[in-house]
Amino acid sequence: MQFKIIGGDKRFEILKKLLISGGHAISPDAHIIILPLPLTRDGKNLNAPLERGKIALSEIVETADEGDIFLGGLIPPDFASKIKAAGALIFDYNERDSFAELNAIPTAEGAISIAIENTDFALFDAECLISGYGKIGKVLANYLKAMGAKVTVSARKSTDLNYAEKCGVNHILTSEIADHIDKFSIVFNTIPHRIYDDDTVKMMKKDALYIELASAPYGVDFDSLSSAKIRYINAPSLPAKVAPVTAARNILNTINEIIREEFL
Repeated sequence: MQFKIIGGDKRFEILKKLLISGGHAISPDAHIIILPLPLTRDGKNLNAPLERGKIALSEIVETADEGDIFLGGLIPPDFASKIKAAGALIFDYNERDSFAELNAIPTAEGAISIAIENTDFALFDAECLISGYGKIGKVLANYLKAMGAKVTVSARKSTDLNYAEKCGVNHILTSEIADHIDKFSIVFNTIPHRIYDDDTVKMMKKDALYIELASAPYGVDFDSLSSAKIRYINAPSLPAKVAPVTAARNILNTINEIIREEFL
């Protein structure tokens, strides 16, 4: 098969090599176009930190043609609509459960690395909160628990709370975080929605560390954390930073899965 890769970070350089080693070709004329994850960081330009100049999303739309197949991650709905209007197909590999499961492992490992590097105490016996008990939350909770941390997870669904119960993990409703927030030394957020309002932030321990693992609009307003003098680290796209080879393989496996299911 022939592929075209536009934009992306180190993961996509590795992805190119993986495709070539797998017997595929990289061509500027290919009709299977791989776009980055996230697709854009500013809503206007392609996420392309390794390119010399900016690539406007409008340029991608203008070149889209009937028969083209676009594969990207965290694709804005308006961009997807414009691509479809041009007669092309577009798939968001980030929305696949299989990809989320694969990506959860390097994300959790990276989060723990950040916690270790930015605290002056051991994770053993440390009070840790993970807001959100999805795929990343589950892996992270297991890792932290294995390290001897005192882990509490928050969830909204009863099925997730029941799963935490079966795993022997402390759990609370996400809506009740404010009632417990003052006891945690490390807070990991995996929910891409505002969970921590100003009042909740003010109740955090003054020496707490907040680690953001979710995408925009994030679980908190970072200005709110700054005003309350709470240390925080925004850690987007951790797989790309801590395990780019693994992350590239995860993207490749998911793209192959999409092609196999949709076209073969």
